[in-house]
Amino acid sequence: MVKALLFDFDGLLFDTETPEYDTWRAMYARHGQELPFDRWTAAIGLAWGSYDPCRELVAMAGGGLDPETIRVERRQAFHGLLAQQGLMPGVEQYLADARRLGLACMVVSSSPRHWVTGHLDRLGTTVLFDHLICAEDAERLKPAPDLYLTALDRAGIQADEAVAFEDSVNGMLAATRAGVYCVIVPNPITRHLAFPDAHLLITSLEDEPLERVLRRVQGDGFKWAIEED
Repeated sequence: MVKALLFDFDGLLFDTETPEYDTWRAMYARHGQELPFDRWTAAIGLAWGSYDPCRELVAMAGGGLDPETIRVERRQAFHGLLAQQGLMPGVEQYLADARRLGLACMVVSSSPRHWVTGHLDRLGTTVLFDHLICAEDAERLKPAPDLYLTALDRAGIQADEAVAFEDSVNGMLAATRAGVYCVIVPNPITRHLAFPDAHLLITSLEDEPLERVLRRVQGDGFKWAIEED
């Protein structure tokens, strides 16, 4: 029986990934460079700082660029776009339906807590989650299973009593390696990727009601964890 829903944050609950990619792509273009899409998507879901597009832009341009100026200008554009963002389509209905069904709701994110709570507080939605599991809560971040194992422990449940919702390959690996059933909900950036190990893939939370997803989860039965490399 499912007792908890475990949600990724960036790109799943709140679309930080599209503005981040778009502003970096624009910055690369301004300096006559192209941001490699495959390099970008490989880093989605990893810890902050795992990939530094600024450092790579400076290297590609052959020097002569001021990294701090690039970071400041790009960050201003990024936060301008974020200020216009709300929760992803379908999220509020999922949270309401989860409460009606008596399911716990948790965030499981590789991002720092201040980043997650800052956006949730601004949107007035922090109180809708029972627990926030963030970068500070595990030694290893996604694609390692540690954040999900911490979430299960914090909620006092077993892996087959939870359903994870992820938008990235690294997030999917983290969930499945912890033995948690994983529903992939791609965002505009990750919808071009392949998710061969996902238990279920849906187009959006808005298009696939929670109770229908839960019926499909129950119909599939419990899937075993994927061994970590």
